[in-house]
Amino acid sequence: MKPGSTDQVLDLLDGSFASAALAAALELGLFWLIDKQPLSAPDIAARLDIPRGRCGYWLQLLEQASLVQAGDGLYHPTAAARSTIIDAFEQESWAHLALETRGLNRWVRDLTVNLTQPGSARDALGLNRRDYLAEMREDPALARRFTRMLRDFHRPMAAELAPLLVMDGVTRMMDLGGGSGIFSLALLRRHPELRSVVVDIPTVCRVGREMVGDGEETGRISWHEADFLDEELPGGFDLVLEWDVDVYGEELFRKNPMTKKDMGIQKVYWSALLKKGDKAKLNRGLAIGIRDGSRPTQAAEIPSQVQSGSAPLRRR
Repeated sequence: MKPGSTDQVLDLLDGSFASAALAAALELGLFWLIDKQPLSAPDIAARLDIPRGRCGYWLQLLEQASLVQAGDGLYHPTAAARSTIIDAFEQESWAHLALETRGLNRWVRDLTVNLTQPGSARDALGLNRRDYLAEMREDPALARRFTRMLRDFHRPMAAELAPLLVMDGVTRMMDLGGGSGIFSLALLRRHPELRSVVVDIPTVCRVGREMVGDGEETGRISWHEADFLDEELPGGFDLVLEWDVDVYGEELFRKNPMTKKDMGIQKVYWSALLKKGDKAKLNRGLAIGIRDGSRPTQAAEIPSQVQSGSAPLRRR
């Protein structure tokens, strides 16, 4: 939001109330509940086990945010909420995002104080640095929520990426840290001769196999369970795709899961998904593939090229 008046600045100052109300609605499944059947405030309070007065104030906040509206005393989602929330991601994905946001709110709740604290504000608040990968290894339910959420989040990126990659001569690819396989499936639909192996931790691979569906391309995708930093990778690939994983250390690239063909950086893609208000979220991906007739890029060069930006880029 770009404030153009004092009233808008005041609205921005009150934004934490609307944000908290939205997060609660997502976590509790309110939009899906009243989309199936419009309900009165007392009925919503009863269904969600919320005291009536508190529920009424919560619904007012959501109504002010143009996310719900009441007709004849019955609440239902607005058209905006339906298109941007219900039709965008699955309910479980939104609930996961809301839950994660709730965990971060402790840091911003007293931001003025936390900004001036010496040392780590996270340590002062007793917030441990999360090892998300380790948590998902031990918690299949977390792995399921995260993988399904990321599938929804990555779907538009996969649609943008698929026509950009140069796939000449590529018949077998590895999707490193590919989770649900959403990027592989987008490429498989465009290239009938292509097969893909998604490499991820076991709990995530199990979710990916469950989610894959029954399209023609699903017979050409498989999952290989491995922590790709600590375990051996399968080999014999013409292309390795790593997207929105952000692990580009030399120890990874020395594993060399490519075929015996010349290997080099095919492209480093940046996908800019512009949001309202000219905000851009950049997601970095790396595809290492065949580059016929050129000097093979040595494994040690790849991370430094990515870090320095000297690798070939295509910007959108």
